[in-house]
Amino acid sequence: MLALSVEAHRTGCAVVVATGELDLAGARRVLDRMDRLITEGRDRVVLDMSGVAFCGAQAMSALVRTRARAQRAGGWLRLAAVPPHVRRVFERTDLDRLFPRYPDVVSAATGRAVTSVEERAAATARAASGGDGRVVSTGAVVGDGRAAAGRGRRVVSRGGGRPGPGGDARGGAEDGRAGASGDGKVGSGW
Repeated sequence: MLALSVEAHRTGCAVVVATGELDLAGARRVLDRMDRLITEGRDRVVLDMSGVAFCGAQAMSALVRTRARAQRAGGWLRLAAVPPHVRRVFERTDLDRLFPRYPDVVSAATGRAVTSVEERAAATARAASGGDGRVVSTGAVVGDGRAAAGRGRRVVSRGGGRPGPGGDARGGAEDGRAGASGDGKVGSGW
């Protein structure tokens, strides 16, 4: 089952929030919704995928078609907060070249893609400290560089670690871990 909602972002783009599974039926719903937006002249679209549990081949095909249609209309389609399991599929199929990494809706709406390990870590820290105004994590960052949820809040953006002492990829602090200070800001130890 897939739930969709459309919100207007302060930058003027439309934000489509998808929650659930982007299977065959979900792909059709997303394609129809975004096609309607483009037809209405709202050709700058961000798809917030933070709540997507599954993304099938049909959905990926629909996203490529919608991206092309938005570009023909003079706009764009950007994917925000793509979960790691979905991002891996995009990377394996080379679709990550068409859809740059946007860790949150604000980054996608303003066109600030994340490309390097350092930028991903900074974006993760911003999201963890509430920098995007939507999702706040008050948890710690676990050894592999992913934010851990705390106090019932969900974590949307997860950063990748870089090799630390001893060559492991769990972070750069002496014990291979990064932590959150009492004010909720993430310290990476790098």
